Formats: sequence, structure tokens, C-alpha cells
Amino acid sequence: MHLCYKLDNKESVKVVLKNGQNNVVRIVPEPDTREIDISLALPIRDMHSYWTPVRKMSHPAGTLQYHIDFHASATENFPLISFFSSEMINRGTVGISDLIHNVSISAAMNQQARTYDIKLTLCAGETISPFCTTVDMREENWQSVIEQWREKLDLTLPEFPPAAWKPVFCSWYVVHADVDSDWIERNAVLAKKYGFGTFILDDGWCYDQRRRSNTENAKNWYAPLGDWQVSKDKFPDFAAHIKKVQAIGLRYMIWVAPFLVGADTDFGRKNPDALHPDSEMCGGARILNTDDADGCDKMLAQIEKIMLDYSPDGLKIDFLDQPTRQIKGTRGRGIWKFVTELVSRIRAIKADALIEFRQDYAVPQMLTLGTQFRAVDCPFDYLINFKRCCQIRLCLGDNVPVHADPAYWAENEKPENIAKHLIAMFAGVPMLSVDLEHLNPTEEKIISFYLSLYRRFTTLMSKGHWIINRGLSDIYSAEVAYGGEKIIIAADPVQWKTTTALAGNKTCLILNLSSSEIAVDTVESFNPDGSCCSENVIPVGGGGFLRQNN
Repeated sequence: MHLCYKLDNKESVKVVLKNGQNNVVRIVPEPDTREIDISLALPIRDMHSYWTPVRKMSHPAGTLQYHIDFHASATENFPLISFFSSEMINRGTVGISDLIHNVSISAAMNQQARTYDIKLTLCAGETISPFCTTVDMREENWQSVIEQWREKLDLTLPEFPPAAWKPVFCSWYVVHADVDSDWIERNAVLAKKYGFGTFILDDGWCYDQRRRSNTENAKNWYAPLGDWQVSKDKFPDFAAHIKKVQAIGLRYMIWVAPFLVGADTDFGRKNPDALHPDSEMCGGARILNTDDADGCDKMLAQIEKIMLDYSPDGLKIDFLDQPTRQIKGTRGRGIWKFVTELVSRIRAIKADALIEFRQDYAVPQMLTLGTQFRAVDCPFDYLINFKRCCQIRLCLGDNVPVHADPAYWAENEKPENIAKHLIAMFAGVPMLSVDLEHLNPTEEKIISFYLSLYRRFTTLMSKGHWIINRGLSDIYSAEVAYGGEKIIIAADPVQWKTTTALAGNKTCLILNLSSSEIAVDTVESFNPDGSCCSENVIPVGGGGFLRQNN
């Protein structure tokens, strides 16, 4: 078995790989190298599934597909693929340490050779620094292999601010762009009462239109973006408004999307070269051209001015993956330069600023830039929210503030389903976007109970070691343990029992995310609203504390 690589289609270099070992091949490009092709053939032996960091492929396939293809760059995924057996044993994990440049990854099933023919193509358009290609063939748990690969990247994990671990209330689903200072201030008082630590003002603050997102207006939703000027109609005195919410006791974050520019905005009209000529429309907006230094500097200044003029506690920075999604070519380095400069300017103004990144760029290389990493939008769907939080944890590892997408549910939803929204978010930091002014008594009890339960275990969540328990095609539980405490989120009422439960822990909390009651001996159970229930049964949407047997 061997690995081959070519520098700009020159003569191939062949390196022998050893089965059962972690093979690390250092590639040193020549100064003028612009493209590198890496290839190998991985035997399909005792191999039954695979994993990639791609959100749409976020659970093991449960099948071996003919073709697997994805892309990675500075703000989209990262270049790694892992194959494993039905016993979750690694059968081959392949990755490269260059996390900035554009990389295409493919694995094609070769039936005659009985291999996956794997190819990684790194396109830079500029000088490429030396990097390592890893082909790990050790027979270890595949998640452990990925964790060890990530550790060897030598990325320093920052000290995340305490506020990044506190529950968040977000304006998005509940009001969309029909938002104003009065609504926020009323809900901020209630949010503080329920125990939220941060308020996020999402899209809608920088234009006068009051609208809700629906199928009819999605096509041009982002057309007003690009100038980042506060709507005086919605926020007559934005700075005073932010101070008022902060005085209530909440951190205040503002949504921005610096790469989206509507062609009819002042910025778009005055800086036509700043809009990439080959970009497709994204909801009525074009993509900022990171090759245009003047345009980028003007956009950076606009975002910086928000921090200077209004003193928020941070920014929710969105759609950073759009340049590579919308535009072909080698854009990784330019995007990385822009984002690092943006974060540098934010932190020069406020050193402990909160910075949220969304899932597709919740990747190892962004750990030094962001303070919280959120699951991609999934309104109404608590199971996907749970799985996406677990996927981010597999990508980023322990002790990182993984944030759930805001929970949002239908009017008069079943209490057990509301509770499961809250339980699912225990795989991350809870975030809600519901009408706090018009909750019914049951909703109030469920939200109050689960947020208080989360606050009780915040230290466990922030310092614990996570294990994501998967079958071939789905997650059946997630567990976190630290300091003699453990929480198990049970998505399957039967398979969760393969976990270690109370072993070595004084406290073990089981949360029932499944659709069936869970029978457990020696458990003190509670209903979705926190009230006590029958012993030895954990109800749907409820939980229970295991008792020691001594």
C-alpha cells in the first residue's frame, strides 16, 4: 500500500504506507507550487461506514457509497475522512494539516481492486507551506483517531469567556425582521428572569422593512444588506437601547453577514469592484470579493464601526462559507485573511467580545477566532438540533462552547415535545427563540426547569469529556462526564444502556430524548415540567437521577 503525490502535475512521488500504523507524510512544496494532488487506495476490508465533517453528511452513512465528494477551505469544513467497521473500529482515516487553502476530497469505490480510491487536491493559487498528510490505519475507535489527529494540528484552545456557556435568547425565529427596541426590551426582562445570559439581535436591525421570513420573500431576503446602518424606525437610539438591555443583566450580540452585499445598497453602488463578478445571487445579495483590498477594508471598517458606535458585547458573524460555496477558484487564503482581520479589530475594541460562528465553519482552524459555535438552522426539529450539536463536538472536541440552534415550536405543542427541545440542547448550550410574553403555564414550567437544570451542570458541560455513541447510521446517546458527575442524553430507549452510567460517578442524570419510556432500576424520575413521577421509569421528555446501590 502506498501514497502518491504530485506537485503541479509533475512526476509523482510514491511513499510506502504501513498497515496498522499511523502514517504521517510530510509534503514540502516547491516555491512556485500552486496545486498538489494526493492519492491512495484504501482496502475495503471489514469496513462498513464512514464519517466526514460535512454537516449534510453528519452521521455515519450506514452504507458504503459509490462516490463520496466534499470540499474544505478556511471557512468550510476541513480535509479529513474516516472509514470504520460495524464495531466502530478505524479502518482508515485520511486527512491533511493544511486547513486554510481550498481542498477537494473524493473517495470512489473501485470494485475490481476492492478499494476506495481516495484523492485530495489542494489548490492555492499562491505559495503553499509544508504540511502533513495522515493515513491512520491503527485499529482504534474511529472517534479517538480523529481526536488524536486534531490534537496533532497543534491548535491552541483559547480560554473561552464564561458568558459563552450561558443560555442564549435569539430574536430570529420568533419575530424575524419584525423587530424593534420595545419588543427586545420587554423580552429581555423576561429572558433574564428565565436565566438567559445573552441576547442575540438577529437579522432585521439594519433596514426599515418589517417582515417575516416565508417562501414568498426568500428570493430577495438579503437584498438590503451591505451598508450595516441601524434602522432609525426600529431603533431610534440604538446605543441607549443596548445599554438598557445590558443593564438588565444580559450580554448583547448583533448579527452581521459581511460577505453578503445587495447590489442596490450604497456600498454596492459605490464599490462595484468589491462584488465578485462570478458570484451567484444569495437571496438577492452578491458576494464580497476578497481579492479587492479596498472593498474589504471598507467593509471591515463598517463592521468595526458597529462595535465602536454602539458597544455591543459581540457579533454573530454569519455566512462566512458563502465565498467558497458561490464562487469557483482558490479563495481560502483571502477569506481567512479577512476573517482574522475582522476578529482582530473586534477584540481590539472589546477583548472579551463574544463571536458566534455557524456550523459549516465551526471547524478546528476557527477555534482561535470564535467563542461559540452554533448548529445550523433547524426550526421545529429537536432531533436534528441534537445531532448537529453532536457533529460539532466531533469536529471541535471537548471544552468548546457548542451552541444549539434556537429552539422554536408550534403553538400548543405537546409538553413532552417542548421538553425534548430543551433536552436536545443539553448536547450544547441552550438557545431559544420563542415568544416569552405569551407562554402558557406549562411552557413556563418546562423552560424554567430545564434552564435551571442546565445552570446546575454548567461546570460539567464546560469541562467534561464527551462521548458520542453511534450505531452505523445514527446517534443513540451522548454523554458527558467530569468531577464525579455525568449526564446521558438517551435518543434510543434501549441502546443507551451500553453506556457506563454511574460507574465512577456520584451523580448520573439521564435525559429521555426518545419516543418511549425508559425503564431503569433505582432512578428518581421527573416529568417534562420537573415534577416527580413514578419510580423506575423515565418518561418521554423527562429525566431521572440514578441512585447509588450502596
